[in-house]
Amino acid sequence: MATTLPIGPAHSSRASPSCGDRSADGWFLASWAVTVAAVAGWVITLIPVWSSKPDLADRFLIPLASAWLIWRAVPRLLSMSPRPQTWGLLPLAAGAAAFAVGWFVAVQVSGRPIVVWWLTASLMLLVLGLALLHLGFSHARLLVFPVLFVVFSLPTPGRVYNPLMLRLKQFTTSSAHIALPWLGVPCERPDPAGFELTLPSGSLGVVEACSGVRSVTALTAIAVLVAYLRGFGLFRGGLLVGLTVGVIAVTNALRVILTGLIQEHFGRAAIEGWAHEALGIGVILVGLGLIVALATLLSPRPVACEPIQTVGSLRQSGNSALARAGLALAVLTPALVACMWAEQFRISHRVTVRLEELSRTIGPWRGTDLPVNEAIAEELLCDQIVNRSYRNAVGEEVNVWVMFWGNAATTAHMHHPDICYPFRGWKVTTSQVQPIQLIGGGELPVSMRHYAKPEMQQALFFWTQNGSFVLPDGVEKAEMFSGHSWLFELFQYGHRPVDSGARISVLIGTTTRGSVGAGEKLLRGFTQQFAGELYQLCPWARPTGIDAGR
Repeated sequence: MATTLPIGPAHSSRASPSCGDRSADGWFLASWAVTVAAVAGWVITLIPVWSSKPDLADRFLIPLASAWLIWRAVPRLLSMSPRPQTWGLLPLAAGAAAFAVGWFVAVQVSGRPIVVWWLTASLMLLVLGLALLHLGFSHARLLVFPVLFVVFSLPTPGRVYNPLMLRLKQFTTSSAHIALPWLGVPCERPDPAGFELTLPSGSLGVVEACSGVRSVTALTAIAVLVAYLRGFGLFRGGLLVGLTVGVIAVTNALRVILTGLIQEHFGRAAIEGWAHEALGIGVILVGLGLIVALATLLSPRPVACEPIQTVGSLRQSGNSALARAGLALAVLTPALVACMWAEQFRISHRVTVRLEELSRTIGPWRGTDLPVNEAIAEELLCDQIVNRSYRNAVGEEVNVWVMFWGNAATTAHMHHPDICYPFRGWKVTTSQVQPIQLIGGGELPVSMRHYAKPEMQQALFFWTQNGSFVLPDGVEKAEMFSGHSWLFELFQYGHRPVDSGARISVLIGTTTRGSVGAGEKLLRGFTQQFAGELYQLCPWARPTGIDAGR
C-alpha cells in the first residue's frame, strides 16, 4: 500500500492540467471561430460597397493582403512564448458589443461609410483584444499592422475625399494650363477657379477621375505595404507616403497634359473610349513604378537577421487559461446571438427606380431625351441619370436633370449648382428657397437660383433629398454629426425605412431672355407638375419634411 501512495497523486496532478488545457484550447478555438464568422460578415457587408464605384472595385485585395501578412507572421508568432494579458478582456468586450450594435445598423442601412467604418473599428478592437487575452502583448503587436491595414479597403469619408478631390483637380488643371502653352498648344482658362481649359480644338475638362483622387487610396496602400515589408520606421514610411501623394498629383497632371496634346494633334476621338481608359491605366502603372523606385532609394542597408527558432505551440496550462478562454467565449457568444437576432430587421433589397419611365408628356409639355456627356456621367457616378428637354406649344423650353443614387453615402452632395455653375463662368444673382405646393397635398422646398453670364441668364429650380427628407438648400448641415442623424432615429424607433439610403437630385432650368421673373414663373408651374409625376414613380420619395440634421 505504501508504494502505491505516490503514484495516485502524481497521476492526478498530470491528468488535471491536461484536461484543463484541452478545454482552454477548445474554448479559445471556438472564440476565434466566432471572430472569423464576424470577419466573414464584415466582408459580406463590404462587397456591395466595393461594387458601387469603379475606384473601389479592387479593394477586396486589401483583406487578402492582410490575411497574407498574418500567415507570413505565423513563424514569429510560434517562436514567442504566450504571455496572456487579462486586461485584453476590456477591448474584446468593447469590440464585441460595438460590432453587435453596428451589425444591427448594417442590416437595415447597408453601404453607408459610417456603418462599414464602425464595423471595421469594432472588429479591429475585437481581434486585438482576443489576441491579448489569449496570447499576450508581443503576439498582438505582430497583428497590429495586418489588422489596421484593412482600413484601406474602406470608402474614404466625404470630409476627406471631397477637399482632396478639389485640391487635386485644382493642381492638375493649373499644371496643364501652364504646361500646354510651353508645348505649343494655346490654352486658356475661362475661370481661374474652374476645371475647364479651352484649346483651339475645343474644351478640355478635368473631371474627378483625371484628378487622381480615385487612385490615392490604392497607391497609398501600396506605399504603406512596401514600407512595412522593407522595415521602414515612422520617418521613412511617412516620407514615402508623402512622396506617393506627390507622385499621384504629378502623374495625373501629366495625364491631362498628354490628353490635351493628343486632342490637339489627333482630334477629340483619340482621347475617348478605350484610349482614355488606357491612358488612365498607364498613369497608374507609372505611379506604381515611381513608388517602388522611391522605396528602393529610401531603403536602409540590409541587416543580417538570425533565423527564427520556432517553438511550434501556443498551448497554455493552468486554470487561469481555462478561465480566460471561458470569459472570451462568454463575451463573444452574446454578441453572436445579438447579430443573429438583428437579422430579423434585414432589408434584403435596395431601392430601385426606373427613371426612364418618367412621363415625356407633362400637361402641355412634351419631352425629348438628351444624351448625357460621358465626362458628366463619370463625374456624377449616379446609378441612374436622365436628361430631358421639355417644350410647350408656344416654344418655351425647360431642361431637366434627374439623378438617382441608391446609396446616399457618395460624393453626390458635391454636385451642387452653387459648386458646378461658378466653375463654368456663371455668377449667382439671386439665391433663395421657395415652397412648391404639391398636387395631392404637401410642400416641396425648392432652391431657386438666377445665374448670369455676359448676354445670357438662367433661372434654375433644384432640390436634393435623402429618402423622403429634403436637404435644406440641397446641402448637408455643417455639424459634427452631419449626415448621420438617421443613426439617432434608428436607435430611437428601432428601425429605418427602406428608402433611407437612396438619394435623388433634380435640376430644372430655363434660359431667360428679358425678365427673370417670367422664367421663374414658368419653372414654378412646370416643377409642380413634374414633381407630381416623379412621386408617382417613386412614392417612397414624396417629401415628409426637411432633413434638418443633414
